[in-house]
Amino acid sequence: MTTQRLRALSCACLSLFILLASSHSTATNPQFDVHLSPVPDQTRDLEDIYKSGRLRVLYLGGASGELPVPKGEQEMLARFASENDLALEWLAAANDWNMLSGLATGYGDIVVGQGKSLQAGIEGQARFTVPWGASYEQIVIRAGSPTIQTKQDLLGRRVALNTSSGLWPELLDIASGKDTGTELVELAEDSDINQVMHRLSAGKYDAAIINREAIEQFLPEYPELTVAFNLPSSEPRVWAVSDQAPQLHFALNEFLNKNHLQFNLADRYLDDLPRLQDKRILRMITYKNPVNYYFADGRSHGFEYDLLKRFAKDKRMRVEVVLADTHEQMLEMLLRGEGDVIAASLPNTAYDNESVRFSAPYNYSAAMVVGRSRGEELLDLRDLQGKKIVLPARSPYFSQLKLLQEQYGFKLVKEAPGVDTSTILSRITDGAPYLTVINQQVFHINISDDGRVKGYFPLSESQPHGWAVRKNNEELLSALNKFVEKEYRGKYYNMLYANYFDTPLQEEDFYQVFATVEELSPYDALVREYAEQYEFDWRLIVAQMFQESQFDPEAVSYAGAEGLMQVLPSTAEWIGFDKIDDPATNIRAGIEYMHKLRQQFESDLPLEERTWFTLAAYNAGFARVSQARQLAVEMGLDPNRWFGNVDKAMLKLAKPYNKDGKKMRVCRCGQTVVYVSEIRALYNTYVRFTKHTQLASLGIRQRNLLDI
Repeated sequence: MTTQRLRALSCACLSLFILLASSHSTATNPQFDVHLSPVPDQTRDLEDIYKSGRLRVLYLGGASGELPVPKGEQEMLARFASENDLALEWLAAANDWNMLSGLATGYGDIVVGQGKSLQAGIEGQARFTVPWGASYEQIVIRAGSPTIQTKQDLLGRRVALNTSSGLWPELLDIASGKDTGTELVELAEDSDINQVMHRLSAGKYDAAIINREAIEQFLPEYPELTVAFNLPSSEPRVWAVSDQAPQLHFALNEFLNKNHLQFNLADRYLDDLPRLQDKRILRMITYKNPVNYYFADGRSHGFEYDLLKRFAKDKRMRVEVVLADTHEQMLEMLLRGEGDVIAASLPNTAYDNESVRFSAPYNYSAAMVVGRSRGEELLDLRDLQGKKIVLPARSPYFSQLKLLQEQYGFKLVKEAPGVDTSTILSRITDGAPYLTVINQQVFHINISDDGRVKGYFPLSESQPHGWAVRKNNEELLSALNKFVEKEYRGKYYNMLYANYFDTPLQEEDFYQVFATVEELSPYDALVREYAEQYEFDWRLIVAQMFQESQFDPEAVSYAGAEGLMQVLPSTAEWIGFDKIDDPATNIRAGIEYMHKLRQQFESDLPLEERTWFTLAAYNAGFARVSQARQLAVEMGLDPNRWFGNVDKAMLKLAKPYNKDGKKMRVCRCGQTVVYVSEIRALYNTYVRFTKHTQLASLGIRQRNLLDI
């Protein structure tokens, strides 16, 4: 179809654009309210877009008032627009061909979320970006229903799916056979996914096959449903721009190459322990302070973090930290499936919510009433008559104080969101004539030696602290309870407790914690410089460097690999480096080697998967990764996805076997699986930490460390 013919369609499509775009109610979501300008008769490249100050995004949508574009994709586009000082304008189209027409006529600048028909239809009419992600289908079932772990387990079930599903032909063939008992329910391409989930929940289907992005949007509303497994096949996700916009195409590719990983952190799922163990990740929801979690010396620290990390290690999982801003936000993130456990020194009465259950107590602490040291002496609750108590919005003690307020006659004020405990304490230090309430343990390890602030009395007896999980995650809760029963007051627990609670932090420790907000390693500047040249996220390289050498520039492995990036002299020579003994050269050699490895993988692989394959090749070699991908195909896995697919093939290569009476193995590839997983976990921590924390000043000693 020619561009001229497409432009001829634009007039017919324009009314549809206007109708759909105007249907986005500002009351529902002001961010997506659209004000349309006349349709230009030509496409725009980056220079014209800069002049207009607007980046116009075409998407497939209806009149629901909601933007049907995955959160991560929205964030990527918003970040690109922000970096280029552009306002983002969302334009809805009724179908793929409307989007195609809009792109060809210059009505919009980028097409997102396109389906197969659009990709096929605009081949030669548009430029596609590098694949920034992958779209795949998932099998959704009712929690507690008979296990479905493979496609064969769908036999004899009533399964709902689209005819466009990659599994439709195979299941149709099975359902057509005799006595299989398999029934297929054909879903229309524009089916209401919320209705599909509702019918699945009500038992109308035994399973539904749904696109991952739709599941992430609706699954949190159905805690009784769970994802059984992912289908092995996937499709790369790309954006399309006009063939007449090479500058925009180049700018988007450059942006995606450097930033794609950081937008893939917010997968939503509500899995119980067995599925979490399959993923080998336990997501800890918390907020920063020295008791919960903080970051220093390239590592994560905190009593809560270290204790939960021990539990995760026992279950062969790794902890990934998901940072929240408020007490309420932690609960929302848990119920939306953005994390698995809230570990934040919370009393087990913190949430009056039937959807949450607390573990057995693993710690006990009271709430401490704190105020100016020069204030009048306060001995117990009766002395609070007429006093003012100010709490941050996130305080878990608000409900407890609310119950006491009328009896003891004090004024209770909850600050606006964004005003944290450290801000309130700073005001008290400067003479504010009111009180606040904080965790007694936090008070003792942080400010008990500050002569300007005084702890008067505990608000109550010590309260039990518990970890919060979703009520349907019974196996996870049971495992946590057994862990607490085994570890509480044991040798490791006592050592951890003494390390965090019996030794107050020194002044320099506070500044070290603050400094890590700006600095992940002593070599950040060098890494940023060279990572920028080769379009890597610098935080990924820092995570890799820590995994390789623990930031030790003198490190030498048993195989002879040297320095921060553990580069072999032979590898250095191959990529053109004579010496790699100084940090700058070593870092550059490592990054350049990563770049060369990345170029060896197919360009149509999703960027995220290319990154994991590149890391695996850095550790095990390109040939070994290629061998594992071939084995993944034989195992019925997706050779284009690392986690849950090629990594399983890698582990199979590492399994020993007997040959002529001798124990043999193809490779010691198990360490490669660990290598990639550790780097991903640390990278995710770096991204969440740097995105979450931008401190304006280091001058306040307790800044952001006392928020509990």
